[in-house]
Amino acid sequence: MIVGDPDAFARKMKKFTQDGADQLLVIADFDRTLTPYYKQRRDPQAPLEQESSSHGLLMTSSVLQPQVCAGEQELFARFYPVEMSPTLSAAEKLPFMEQWWNSAHALLVEYKLTKDQVEQAVALGSLSFRHGFHPLFKLLNDQQVPTLIFSAGLYDVIHAALEREFTVESKRNGSSTVNNQ
Repeated sequence: MIVGDPDAFARKMKKFTQDGADQLLVIADFDRTLTPYYKQRRDPQAPLEQESSSHGLLMTSSVLQPQVCAGEQELFARFYPVEMSPTLSAAEKLPFMEQWWNSAHALLVEYKLTKDQVEQAVALGSLSFRHGFHPLFKLLNDQQVPTLIFSAGLYDVIHAALEREFTVESKRNGSSTVNNQ
């Protein structure tokens, strides 16, 4: 762990310890935070492969009609280079990212995505959680620490992925409470 300001970190840790778990609220992002950036490899010599995001898992799933996957591949080829561009500012990228998001979601609406398809895509997909995720969320649950997961990702995919791992109580606004089984 890299700590930029050890004194500030020590003060915060002391306050966490003094206040106790009943004063704690955990807020986490989903894609590339709770999930890893790269897939786990069985062979350490194998090339790194990027883990699917909640959008990517769904949009590349064999559960969806081929037209959706083809449309998503076209959108990815067009917009991913913009997203990763080191020469464009966030403000310059934003209209492209909004167009990508809107276009991808329009595909799902056009081809009438169902909740069953989402659940099947998650069940068949390879989405994984970071090392330490399960013990951390068990501890948070055992200590009754409220945990909110915010994401620009797809709520139904995230919910299905969490439900696959745990029993999830959720509110439709996108916040979820995770209870370990």
